[in-house]
Amino acid sequence: FNPSDRFMIYSGSSSDVSTPLGPSSPLNSRTATLRRITTKSSSPKRSREAIKRKYNKSNQSNDEFALFWMELKDVSDFDYPALDKNVLQWEHMSQLTAFKWYLRCDDDAYVNIRLYRQLLLKLDYTVPHYIGKRAFGRAQELELLQITMKTYAEGGFCQVFSAGAQRLVRNCRKSVDQWRDVLGKKHTHDDVEFGRCMHEQGLGLNGLGLNPKDAFPNVGKPMNKTRPMSTATDGVLKKRLTRSDMQCPLVIHPVKSPDKMHYVHRLVERLERMHHCSSTRASG
Repeated sequence: FNPSDRFMIYSGSSSDVSTPLGPSSPLNSRTATLRRITTKSSSPKRSREAIKRKYNKSNQSNDEFALFWMELKDVSDFDYPALDKNVLQWEHMSQLTAFKWYLRCDDDAYVNIRLYRQLLLKLDYTVPHYIGKRAFGRAQELELLQITMKTYAEGGFCQVFSAGAQRLVRNCRKSVDQWRDVLGKKHTHDDVEFGRCMHEQGLGLNGLGLNPKDAFPNVGKPMNKTRPMSTATDGVLKKRLTRSDMQCPLVIHPVKSPDKMHYVHRLVERLERMHHCSSTRASG
């Protein structure tokens, strides 16, 4: 990791209480708590040592980095769609001034930070940019959600914006409130609304000229209406992520457990050794 990188977990309230957001819910000591946590914490189901033993990588140590937790007290992690929570995340990220690029990712996304950084640093961060995996909207929802934009960034694979786009992101609460009046509170998705907010301000999605199937592999098992999304087996992951003709991925989703995340990282490292991945594989 680059020393200038910062990683932050956004969560809803640790209590069971959430309150509807008004037109403006400023982040302050009443509405949010920021904590710094260490990277030494282990998964409750499987320790870091157990993960290393399984994949025979105990001789390699992970770099330590600063990890922060922002608890958003006015929203709940159990609310779905999680639009209120995401609006607060966007607003907080849009107010930071120390960074050139901002990535909002789901917690089950594996992000190739090194390669993504190389690609982003080729762009002018002072200019508005909106980057991610192309999504077109579910066929059954195009009319329901009145989706008229050609593409938007699929939420599971990270929504990325530049410092130059922060002023646009600050307008997204107003856009969300307006479309909620049209669609109803339960009939929308955060990635759709973020894309709509950018589109209405004249900013289209940039896919970085990459093949989305390689840059943003979906490694979920086929959806089952009665079961939550899960990750493919190790054998399927290996087959899909180490093809001889595959370009190096930027974001892999969904990766649903710590040991799967560790295994995916090892596969990406193997692919990088095979292809000597670099930002030169992308075009504007």
